[in-house]
Amino acid sequence: MQTTGSAHLRAVALAVALAAAACGGQGKGAQGAAATGDVAGDILRGVEQWRQAYEVRSLEAMSPLYTHADDVVRIHQGRAVKGWREVENQLHGDLTHAQEIHVRLKDIQVVPLGPKAVAVTSAITRDVSDGVTTVTETGFLSLVLRVEGERWVIVSEHYSFAPQPSS
Repeated sequence: MQTTGSAHLRAVALAVALAAAACGGQGKGAQGAAATGDVAGDILRGVEQWRQAYEVRSLEAMSPLYTHADDVVRIHQGRAVKGWREVENQLHGDLTHAQEIHVRLKDIQVVPLGPKAVAVTSAITRDVSDGVTTVTETGFLSLVLRVEGERWVIVSEHYSFAPQPSS
């Protein structure tokens, strides 16, 4: 995973910690979800797990990264899928139809939305191959994560890829 360096990670950690403190302290919520107390690190590790799960095309690895609730939503190029069953079906289709998937993230930003939620944005480049043709998509990814129990889970995933120039 590419990031903008350790200074950026420290700034993310500080922003998340300040938001958690401002919204009720460290007893519950974002701080309670991180056994290590490293909330930003936990979030970034979760994003890296998400990236790796795509690359190994594993629904089993991807499934625990999402809420399994009815309010989960996944948006790709203007099409929304809502509810865990539908999101799971779409992920299964995406992962099984490709023979290779490569995901590169850069300029990852984490913005606290309160003590139990964050928004993650990143530039994304995704290469998807069916074994014959590889399609490269470049654009942006937005994730909204919230605390469920002791972990951060994805409740919203949104891709926006720039149209490819026609030849």
